[in-house]
Amino acid sequence: MFGNGLARFSSKFIQKNFIRGLRSHPGSSSRSHHVPAQVEETDNVVESTTTPRSLSTDFDQDFVREIAGDPPISFNFAPYVNGSNTLKQLVKLGVDLSKIEKDRAMAEQLLWMDFDKDIKPVIQFLVDNRVNPDSLGKILTDNPQVIKEPRENLQTRIDYLMTKKLAMPVVAKIIESYPQFLGIPFKQVDARLGFVMQEYRLTANQVRSILVNYPALLGLHVMTIRLMTFSLKEELGLSPEDVRQIVVSVPQILGHDRQSAVNIFDMLVNVAGIPDKMVVKFPEVFLADEKTVKKRLDYLTLLKRNQFDPEKALYIPLCALSTGDDQLFVRKFARTSIEDYNLFLKSW
Repeated sequence: MFGNGLARFSSKFIQKNFIRGLRSHPGSSSRSHHVPAQVEETDNVVESTTTPRSLSTDFDQDFVREIAGDPPISFNFAPYVNGSNTLKQLVKLGVDLSKIEKDRAMAEQLLWMDFDKDIKPVIQFLVDNRVNPDSLGKILTDNPQVIKEPRENLQTRIDYLMTKKLAMPVVAKIIESYPQFLGIPFKQVDARLGFVMQEYRLTANQVRSILVNYPALLGLHVMTIRLMTFSLKEELGLSPEDVRQIVVSVPQILGHDRQSAVNIFDMLVNVAGIPDKMVVKFPEVFLADEKTVKKRLDYLTLLKRNQFDPEKALYIPLCALSTGDDQLFVRKFARTSIEDYNLFLKSW
């Protein structure tokens, strides 16, 4: 009877001690390291019919949640990395656990996962589909939910892109650039691409180009796209042809801050007097930092080098206001020194 009573007690005892480890302060994480020793001592007294393998199989998760509740707001993986093979392997892959732990539900589930059983098959699937192994850390950091996604769903999404005449290496680049794609149902992907195609009267080749250059488009809400279209057409007064040219050239504008784009356009067209058609030819300026554009524009104006007409002498392309670092700007376009530019900025 004593043996049977101890056997019934031991399972609860181990689980409760494990929970104390999870709930302990990070500074006292060494308590969790005592659990294996307690398991060994118990096994010496009572023969167990099951062999502990991993957190995902050793404990009743409902029991754990009942005792421990949700992870605390300040929850982090740090106290558990040394004792978890799964977390160790993820760190080796370059996964940023500090980002994943912000999602408490995902963090809790990850603690129960077995690397070889739950995560390694996903990694193998990605590598088999031409994903660069060096990108695995970023992919799992940005979209850890992919670990739980059924393999057939992942394959369906990849197959969909293949039907759009995208080569496998290109599909792999899309996954590396926007891992969240693997969690979007292919019907939603198809609907979003169809909407963009119709909204801007695009060809199939143009849609493919936009998808490759800005796959995050797939995660944008339709209203976000419509509002940017409204700003370009109604607030800036651009023609449908101009809007189409901008979207094809810099599709990132669809997810960009609308007010920033409006402010930059106003600065260049209404203040600096640059024709709107010229701005459309250099659409990357819409994505630039407002202050950077204004500082450079003011500096060129001070130097009387604010000449943006390609038909005239001393022409300065609009890209000078938005691309390259300050060293390149002053050397190639302002034709001064970085010291002079920094002195200007002090009084700007």
